Parts: sequence; structure tokens; C-alpha cells
Amino acid sequence: MPKLEMSLVDYLRVIRKRFRIIILAFILVVSSTIFYTTRQIPIYSTSCKIKIEQRKSVAEALTELITWSPGDEMASQANFIKSYQIMEKVAVSLGKIKAKKEKPAEEKEEQDDPKRIAIIKGLQAKINTEQVEYTNIIAITSVSSDAEEAMILVNKVAEVYRETHYQNKTQESSQLKEFVKKQLDSYLSELQRSENALQKFRKENPLIVVRDITSASPTQADPRITSLQQEIVRTELQLITLKSKYTDEHL
Repeated sequence: MPKLEMSLVDYLRVIRKRFRIIILAFILVVSSTIFYTTRQIPIYSTSCKIKIEQRKSVAEALTELITWSPGDEMASQANFIKSYQIMEKVAVSLGKIKAKKEKPAEEKEEQDDPKRIAIIKGLQAKINTEQVEYTNIIAITSVSSDAEEAMILVNKVAEVYRETHYQNKTQESSQLKEFVKKQLDSYLSELQRSENALQKFRKENPLIVVRDITSASPTQADPRITSLQQEIVRTELQLITLKSKYTDEHL
């Protein structure tokens, strides 16, 4: 059976017969492609990185003994950056919403209106945070259909987070200073009471005091005097220890 093959002339003949269909298909494909691409909204993404320092002073080390925070610190900070609290401050800074004002309890519901929440949630949806692997750096990424808006938003989030983080650290330091001051005052008061009690006891028992001072054997001393002296020594040691850790600048 002979094998039929199409020559170039045959192909040209087919193209001439189907020329309208080919042109129509080409026009439809090009038109649909142009229409689809023009309907697409461009998405811009920009990011910045912040470094989380873990420097600890003696005061901060003592704070950890007072307050305990379980969990991953970097993950906590990454979530805090895009939290409602930070995004609300960002929205206020960008002029999208007004700052909250202190009002009576019966008027609190007006502040959390759906429009305000929607704006803040919208900013949250545009922000993503991620820890750079094996580092103490967090990458903040902003996504928007407006390139300038994406740039302004990511920088504003980093700025607001830095200010809020500084305020929180300052507040913790103030609380710690107040705690240390109270402890020092407590030890000083205790030391003063012990000294007053010892002076009173010596006045009421002068012979015992003389015997205690002149005696070579500690077993002859009155046990009450020994107890008071030991208490004074312990209190003075605690006071010296605290003064070595905290100078007057902490108060």
C-alpha cells in the first residue's frame, strides 16, 4: 500500500482554506492574554531586618529571678511585632485611625468599632515576620499593591516596634529599681532595729555586756547578745552584697 505524504503545497492549500479560522484563533488568544494581564493587580514586597540584642546587665539578671518567661524569645518577639498592639500604633502613626482617648467605662465600646478593627486587621494581613535561621535577626516583610505604601509600612512597623520595645525595657528597669530600693530600705530598717535592740539590751544589762567584752571565752557571753550580734553581721553582709551589685545610680 503506497504511503501518502503531504508536500509543502498541500500545507499551503490547507492554510488558505483555514486562514480565517487561524486568524480568528490568533486574535482571540492575543486578546484574552492582554485582557488577563491588564486585569492583574501588581503586588510589591519589601522587607527590613531588625536585630534582637540579648545583652543582660546585673539588674536584668535579677529581673529573671523575679519574673519567669517561658518559651522562645525570638518567636515571641516575631509575633509581638505583628500583634494588634503594634499594628494599632502603626495605624495611628500613619493617620489611618485616631489615637484612643481615656473615656469612662460606658463609652469604651465606641473605641472598638468594626471599621477601626478592620483597618488594623488589614495592616496585620500585609505584614509577615520570620526569624532568619540560626541568627538573632527578624525579617519584617510588607506586601502591598502600592510600592511606596509597602516601603512606608515596613519602616513604620520597625520604628514603632523599636519604640515600644524601648518603653517596655525602661518600665521593667524602673520597676526593678523600685524593687531594689525597697529591699535596701528593708535591710537598713532591719539593721537599725537590731542595733537599737542591742543598745537597749546593753543599757539594761551593763554587767553582762562588760563580762562579754572582757571575757576571753565566748561560752561566757550571754546567748541573747550573741544572737543579736550574729543577726547584725548577717544583715551587714547582705547590705554589702547588694551595694556591690547596685550603685546609687540604680536608685
